[in-house]
Amino acid sequence: SLAWSWNHGCLRAQTVVADSLARLLATAPPDTHRVSMLVDYAFEINELQTEVANSKLQEALALAKHLKDPRVEAAAINGLGLIEEIRGDYAKAITLYQQALALRQSIGDELRAAGTLINLGNAYESLGDLASAISSHRQSLALYERLHNTTRMARAYSNIAGVLESTGEYPGAFTELDKARILLEKENDPFTIAKIYTKLGHNRFEMDQYPEAKEWYRKSLHLRQKLNNRADLAEGLTDMGNALDELENTDSSWLAVQLYNQALVIYNAINDQPSIGRIYNNLGDAY
Repeated sequence: SLAWSWNHGCLRAQTVVADSLARLLATAPPDTHRVSMLVDYAFEINELQTEVANSKLQEALALAKHLKDPRVEAAAINGLGLIEEIRGDYAKAITLYQQALALRQSIGDELRAAGTLINLGNAYESLGDLASAISSHRQSLALYERLHNTTRMARAYSNIAGVLESTGEYPGAFTELDKARILLEKENDPFTIAKIYTKLGHNRFEMDQYPEAKEWYRKSLHLRQKLNNRADLAEGLTDMGNALDELENTDSSWLAVQLYNQALVIYNAINDQPSIGRIYNNLGDAY
């Protein structure tokens, strides 16, 4: 999917939002707005405080049922599905997502129904039911097409590609990713376009088509160099270095070394120890 990597900046932003919601909840009356805030708060803390998030979602669900509001009830149930995914109980997560989906379909909430279908697809994939995963993602795609939401259509294509790649169906995955690329290039979002170029590069890399992989990585790196995100730039430099090193000629390998060293400077500056280790390993391979 087009969900990007976790970093310390995300963690700080999450803490600020969670603290703000916690303060609002202290005085919020028992209405649908409180249910929405409980769901949002749970979402902000579910990775780090899973049990607290579960408790808040159970409170939200009980209040939503009391208010007889299927919109916020579906949101609470969907959140509980996420909790079960975090816990690793994918079968239970699927049951909850199906409940949320039924509620959202019953009130004609196509946008959120499509989001739940994505969650279903991810859970099915984690469970190993790849046919159901693709089916769910294609259903989400159909809804986004009806809504003319091109950005989320691209996300659906990328999700389908991810499942196909997990089966080794790289040519089919490339076709889906290229559909996403065509849509995203019409949008003014260089960060997301860079990500889809990277996915196309990874696809070709896995197929040992290194010259093509290098070209997609080059396009991605060109965009990343314009964006103010050091970690993302270092990732792009590393990808490009990997493709160059696989070309297996001395000039390309020395250029790969230069790119790895540029990435290493960034990773040292942001103190990303796992990535520093990975770059040293890449440097050893290139030398």
